[in-house]
Parts: sequence; structure tokens; C-alpha cells
Amino acid sequence: MSYSKDKLSDYSIDVPEGIAAIRIDKESGQVSQSFENSVFEYFLEENINDLLSSDNRSSDLKEILN
Repeated sequence: MSYSKDKLSDYSIDVPEGIAAIRIDKESGQVSQSFENSVFEYFLEENINDLLSSDNRSSDLKEILN
């Protein structure tokens, strides 16, 4: 797997219009503001408000996204 990771790290990912990448905590599944133990997941921009309203730290995330 590390071979693939090294080779794929040279490629950029073009995110289609209308899609947002949000960092998600691997354990809780909630929006994360930390780079530790989290991954990017992709959401339709139209669903971001639902994601923010379910997160108790939504005001901080709104500042990041705007």
C-alpha cells in the first residue's frame, strides 16, 4: 500500500464543482478541525448546511468554509 501511496501522491485531485471536501474524525465520524486521526470526505455543497447543523462546533466550521 505504501508503494501506491507514494506513486499517487504526485497527482492532484480535481474536485468537481458543487462538491466540498470536509475533514472528518475517523473515530467519531464528526467534522474535525484537526489533522490528527482524520480524513477528507466529500459532500455535495447542498448538504453542507445539514452537516453543519448536526455538528456542535458548526460556527467554527462555517468560518473555515466561508
